[in-house]
Amino acid sequence: MNTHEQYITTFVQGAGFALGKDLNISLQEKFSISSDNARKVIQRAVINGIIDSDSRVTFGNGQFVYLPKGKFLNKEMILKITKIHRPTLYRIISLMDLNDGIISFHEAFKVAGAALDAEKTKTDTLGKLIAELELLRMVEIITDARGVKYLLRPSAVERADAYTAQHYARMKTDAMFIPDILRSLRGFNIIDNNSMQYRNKATPSEGVRHNNFVWDSIAYTKTTGINPRKSSTTNISDKQTLVAMDIVINRTYTDHDLQGFYSRVQSVLNSVKTGIRKVLPIVVYAKIDTQEVYNTTRKLGFLTLDLGEIYGSNIHQVIENLNALRIDESSLSNDSNDISKIIKTLSTVKDSGQEDNLKNIKGDLFEFLMYPLIKNIFPDSTIEHSKILKDPKNNKEHYEYDFIIHNSNLNEYTVIELKGYNSTAKFQLGSSEEKSTVKWFYGKTFPFAKKILSTQYNNPKVTGCFITSAGFQDEAVVFMDGLNKGKIKPANIDTWYDGKKLMELLDSKGLKKIKSTIVKYYVK
Repeated sequence: MNTHEQYITTFVQGAGFALGKDLNISLQEKFSISSDNARKVIQRAVINGIIDSDSRVTFGNGQFVYLPKGKFLNKEMILKITKIHRPTLYRIISLMDLNDGIISFHEAFKVAGAALDAEKTKTDTLGKLIAELELLRMVEIITDARGVKYLLRPSAVERADAYTAQHYARMKTDAMFIPDILRSLRGFNIIDNNSMQYRNKATPSEGVRHNNFVWDSIAYTKTTGINPRKSSTTNISDKQTLVAMDIVINRTYTDHDLQGFYSRVQSVLNSVKTGIRKVLPIVVYAKIDTQEVYNTTRKLGFLTLDLGEIYGSNIHQVIENLNALRIDESSLSNDSNDISKIIKTLSTVKDSGQEDNLKNIKGDLFEFLMYPLIKNIFPDSTIEHSKILKDPKNNKEHYEYDFIIHNSNLNEYTVIELKGYNSTAKFQLGSSEEKSTVKWFYGKTFPFAKKILSTQYNNPKVTGCFITSAGFQDEAVVFMDGLNKGKIKPANIDTWYDGKKLMELLDSKGLKKIKSTIVKYYVK
């Protein structure tokens, strides 16, 4: 080896690897040669087999990584390099490590600050970033039975089903809190009542797409002080300040989350042709990683909301219990241990004094309580919980159903709508365009399900049932009694159950513990 090659060998072996730029500058300083000559020296060293070049992925202005002969890039090296030269890749890898080696595409979009359309921004798209991680053998793309895509570490692929099921459950916990959080923000007059979009529990892996990026929720504010115009003159979103939210509930909020959020906010701020877009960033978390991360959010001027400060410290136990229930959801039964988990969570919500502010959580827990009842009524049937149906001709139109039961012996599908409200509430008959009404279900979502399910094998009958712990207005009862005499009535149950009829049904099935739980937590 000549002098140059000896130096290159020592330099690369000393660090274990070297980026092209660093090696080039070192050669210039050591031998007083030009950058172009240093580049040629490096090229000859690779050709002569003195060092190896990893050209799969470039780092920082197209730089290759050079390694000692016979050595390969490992994860530790990749993390060291990407932390400085490719922070987007670094954040994806690091967040995967913090989540048992798995994240959804939604989380990858967020933490990388990746753009949806490359032509509209200089920011990398997620597709490009994933392609590079695949070349580095850092990730595998996995799709679960729901069609949700994840990034999974290669060593975990054999247990992909277990990892994806657990992670999906955690995402649902995040999503189910968002409506209650938005309700609180509306109460504080921080966001406008009419203009908001959010990631929901029906599709927790799908965020809101806005301004070429993905968000957990967006809304608008016309609150004077935040918005430069007076509230009375800001009735359209163009004149309001955009509220962008980053919401992490099921795990600790980290610096990786914050940096990804900050990157997206910065891109939106600079997306207008003149001036700067007005944005109010809000970070919502149950736990935050360090005081430094918290301080950074404050220095950036972001509004930070600790869930514990909004709902009390008991909320952390609620989150833990919900995660456990979600993960064990498929095995819930009338077993006393399963019911105890639900009761414990309801009790924690009640003790927090936040029942009215956590209506979405109570509604979700009501669904868990009804699971054993559904199993009892349909013992030899296929039961699907939180099932999403899409129109094959129009994927944009879809609805989530609390339960869809298939009884192959009767050749019947039963679609069940559940509402866990306080007993003092009464559902209106409403119309097919009014959500949370009887006709929204029987006039809108049920007909949609019937159209899709009736085309299944053997042309099954499709029936429906509306179950609530609350009540119905008289005209709604008359309407559903009429349905109960027709083809929509299921073989084994009626078309509707209010709180009183539900108690009678639970009695007839011997489900006394579930009945007493509903009486305690849903009857006012």
